[in-house]
Amino acid sequence: MLEHLRRDKDPKSAIVGAFHLMLCGGETSPGGCLMVNSAIERAPHDPQIAAIIETSMQQVQDFFAEGLNAARANGDLSNQTNIDETAKVLHGLMVGLLVLLRANPDSSVPAAVSSRVRNIFD
Repeated sequence: MLEHLRRDKDPKSAIVGAFHLMLCGGETSPGGCLMVNSAIERAPHDPQIAAIIETSMQQVQDFFAEGLNAARANGDLSNQTNIDETAKVLHGLMVGLLVLLRANPDSSVPAAVSSRVRNIFD
């Protein structure tokens, strides 16, 4: 899913789109629940699974960092924005959003998260 967004969208739209797809669900929605569940339940007890989880989580963070760098190059992101820190925050928001959506799909919190992600580019 992230590769599709990276390939088919401009960087700003790809980042915002990742969160939008999570909110809308459907076949193109990023999974993530398996990864989050595995990180919580299995990774602390299994070094091999922990390594797989870490790789997957790093790929998500890299998606955000690459998108933020490209958005800056396009003039869509302030030079004052710390790319590495913001990529980590976006990753944390995505993981948290997965948990929130699973716990309460009707919560208003996910929409607020998505709105704040869009504001990163203002």
